[in-house]
Amino acid sequence: MNALVPLEERRYFYDGHIELGKEVVSAIHSVGAAYGDRVDVTGITFAGYSQGAAMGILYLERGGARDTHVRRVLLVEGGSGEFSAAIAEALKADGVDRVAMVCGQASCHERADRSVRWMKKAGLAVSSTFAPGAGHTSGGAVHPLVDEAWSWLVDGDTRFATR
Repeated sequence: MNALVPLEERRYFYDGHIELGKEVVSAIHSVGAAYGDRVDVTGITFAGYSQGAAMGILYLERGGARDTHVRRVLLVEGGSGEFSAAIAEALKADGVDRVAMVCGQASCHERADRSVRWMKKAGLAVSSTFAPGAGHTSGGAVHPLVDEAWSWLVDGDTRFATR
């Protein structure tokens, strides 16, 4: 059935955070195997949109951040409501140091604002931005906020220095 749907209209979903985690691990191992010492598979930034953000946080806080060397996290239109003190502390203990959340819906933004306090209390640096009225998207008015969040996440990381 999927082969009959044009590529630009296909949607992909994971059965849960464990399946998403398997894909993350597989991707990191594949990149490492393909590029060897030309790529650094430590100090990884995890980025997720919508379901990828929500399930990503669940995967990362259950040891995924430690196992895949994730240090920074970008959540776009999802995952912001998943935080609790325990999740923030688990991420910090596993090496995460920065989390950026970008929202285009008021409900996402409200959850992100509540989550900020848990992350700060755990010692995580956190950024939360909102494009009012943009909706559930990573484009439009949300896109420049994603760019800004990315710049903040990689600030100070010499692997991303401009030449």
